[in-house]
Amino acid sequence: MSQRDIKITIPPLGEVDFKLNGETYIYVKESAKNFFLVVDQSSTEVQTGDLSRFDKEPESIVLRNANLLPMAVILTVGSGDFRRFVVDGKIRVETGVTRSDGTRVNVLPEVSGLYVGVDVAEEVVQCCV
Repeated sequence: MSQRDIKITIPPLGEVDFKLNGETYIYVKESAKNFFLVVDQSSTEVQTGDLSRFDKEPESIVLRNANLLPMAVILTVGSGDFRRFVVDGKIRVETGVTRSDGTRVNVLPEVSGLYVGVDVAEEVVQCCV
């Protein structure tokens, strides 16, 4: 697996031609607004956290900015396996646990940090805050 980050500024209402060097994916690592990823003349609106994979290297890739201001984006491109999970939106956190007998116990005062577990397919991504 190899990967690299690329920083690109797309001009207002403009386009930037982009070429892969044998890489098989493009991951949008950072972008303040949505933009269009045009691969072999097929356009898709993308945002931070989106991943595009390719069976073979595309002939042409264009990054298109439909906004009136320049847009800085950071892309991670590479080949092999790549997994990045971005959580966006509201998350509900339970401050208690349910015992096997069905009773609930508030554990927040006894916990020094917050534990978050996200079940993704057969993998569990865990993070402690």
